[in-house]
Amino acid sequence: MSQLQQIEDIAYSENWPLSYVLARHIFDHHLHGRVFIVTDKPSAMISSVRKGWRRIRRNQEKEYARTLDKEKRASLHRKIAIMDSLTFSMSRHLADSPDVLFFVTSEELAKRPRQCLVLYLTHEVDDTTLERLTCTMPVGGYVVRCSMAKD
Repeated sequence: MSQLQQIEDIAYSENWPLSYVLARHIFDHHLHGRVFIVTDKPSAMISSVRKGWRRIRRNQEKEYARTLDKEKRASLHRKIAIMDSLTFSMSRHLADSPDVLFFVTSEELAKRPRQCLVLYLTHEVDDTTLERLTCTMPVGGYVVRCSMAKD
């Protein structure tokens, strides 16, 4: 993990579920490139994150419809187009696609490590597992650890 430049911790809560927090964080920070989301239940998580993604997209469309500023409209239009181009996947067959959100278990990722700039961890992993999961990340890789907010 010595090659990583940044590890970020984000929190979710009952009011802000993990799937929405993930979707919002990806929208705010990582719209380009391959992103891996490591989760215990990829099929459930992909469904939930897609729902949050659609919610964020609807909000962007509403803001686009409300604004009269040409520059802001152009910016919102670009963001919506990028959101539409992003692929959600649990398949290893899209490895060559440039902008993909892969939902995998830590075991699946360890078996088929892929180069990605961003890795989201939705559950606790020990340092050895973290090292194993991040060993193929390029210099400048970014790890986001998600955990329940403490009261």
